[in-house]
Amino acid sequence: FPVYGVIYGDSNGGKTTFGELASKLMCGKRIDPAKSDDFTATAIAERKLANEGLPINVEDLAKSQYTNNFEKIIKDDLWGIKEGYVNYPSVSISTNKVPSLTSDISKRVVSCHINALIGKTEGVKLKKKVSDNIKKATNALYCEYVSRMYPLVVEMGEKMKSGDNDYFPDAFELSSNVLRELF
Repeated sequence: FPVYGVIYGDSNGGKTTFGELASKLMCGKRIDPAKSDDFTATAIAERKLANEGLPINVEDLAKSQYTNNFEKIIKDDLWGIKEGYVNYPSVSISTNKVPSLTSDISKRVVSCHINALIGKTEGVKLKKKVSDNIKKATNALYCEYVSRMYPLVVEMGEKMKSGDNDYFPDAFELSSNVLRELF
């Protein structure tokens, strides 16, 4: 299942605010983002172990840092399997400039291109309102989502381990169905 998400687009598109909102909705509090320099195979592995399932958000990833490290990080499909790690976190990456996602990477990440630009005047005017609303947000929806989704993912994983070559799970469809039921 994809563990990495890449949110990319021009400056002032709302990527940072989205990361703040997502961590609040998932964890009930804001999770401090990792810096661009933390995007190395060693640093990400250490954070995965330390975070025990809490999301890792790499904020404003520099193009050079991405280019130098993405293959060692994103293409490491077997990380933690041999050790039996099951609660490792998802990693979201926000960046203004990223080279095009090649097919070997795009099949391993969920990507989202932000094609919006929030004007500086509007951004300043709305920042307090948005921040206040993020502070009020809870993680109740996410908790209910996980309580319904987790057993389904475990079942999906067991079917995959059974070696049934005709079984092609779609975690996104499953997730979408759970969300529809919730709403």
